[in-house]
Amino acid sequence: MIRIYDGLDESGKKRYISYNVVGSKKQAELEAKRIEMKRNGGGLINLSQQSLQSWLEEWLEVWAKQTVQDRTLRDYTFQLSSKVYPVLGSQPLHKLQNDSHSFQKLISNIKEENGARSAQYVHVVLKSALKRAVAKGLIAQNPMDDVSSPRVKSKKARAMDTNEIKSFLITAQVRSGIYYPLFVFMLDSGCRPGEALGLLWSDFENDMRTVRIQRSLERTTGK
Repeated sequence: MIRIYDGLDESGKKRYISYNVVGSKKQAELEAKRIEMKRNGGGLINLSQQSLQSWLEEWLEVWAKQTVQDRTLRDYTFQLSSKVYPVLGSQPLHKLQNDSHSFQKLISNIKEENGARSAQYVHVVLKSALKRAVAKGLIAQNPMDDVSSPRVKSKKARAMDTNEIKSFLITAQVRSGIYYPLFVFMLDSGCRPGEALGLLWSDFENDMRTVRIQRSLERTTGK
């Protein structure tokens, strides 16, 4: 732990800020010098006890909401609330800024429990959110810069062959009933499930021989 002098408080007493630094004594000394240089240059050292969860919720509402689609925002919210908040959400931001070890452990656990793709997704979201926290002056550095992101092996998609399509349709007809025509239509047209579910009768033309894909149906929170 390092203590940085940050001037006098309202009563005239010296005010210090404590930071947890993971690493050697030399690394702690270098970090102390870096923060002191930031202070001397007029940079703010945040005294707020704002938790990681509080900041991430603010970031979602104020910044992410303005830059990503609604569906992506819902994905961000779900990933953070289910995988990050229960583990690190209550920790103060200023204590986590030098604790890349805790974030690395979090990402590793997500990879083990949910797979590399999910872990990589959370890594990207956290790194972006904490980068904004640095820009806002809430923390001096982004701990995610030192966290390794899992590699995801890309899998080439394979279309069903004729026999597989026949087998699928037979099973769909027996088990799905009313949804059988929907599956036939998607296989014939190549459209996505959301696009098929978003169709209206007015989208069909030329005696049902032409269809216009103009919208997509998506599931929203609570609906």
